[in-house]
Amino acid sequence: MASMHPSRRVNLLTSVEKPTPAKANLSLTRRETAARVLRQAVRRSDIKLASIGDHGQVSRQIDDKENLSFHAMFATWPVAVWVELIPLLAEQFGYEVERVVRLKAAR
Repeated sequence: MASMHPSRRVNLLTSVEKPTPAKANLSLTRRETAARVLRQAVRRSDIKLASIGDHGQVSRQIDDKENLSFHAMFATWPVAVWVELIPLLAEQFGYEVERVVRLKAAR
């Protein structure tokens, strides 16, 4: 086993490098979060990406590699995905989400 030169070892033990501040890209983090939330909504709705559109294209749109228009989503995505997506979005923005089922008596 090769040993380290004594001066190098002393230098490593006694020197302190100035830490660099973390460089977080907030928009990238939000994009990743958005993709995760969209995929979670699709998974919970039991809808396959292929039933929304071309599987590859929808996947690229979710991952922000292609443009995903809100208007196109609103017009073409199944209601089951929106039912799952809306509570997930509310939760992401700090709202407390509670699912309630109300049954009305037949008259």
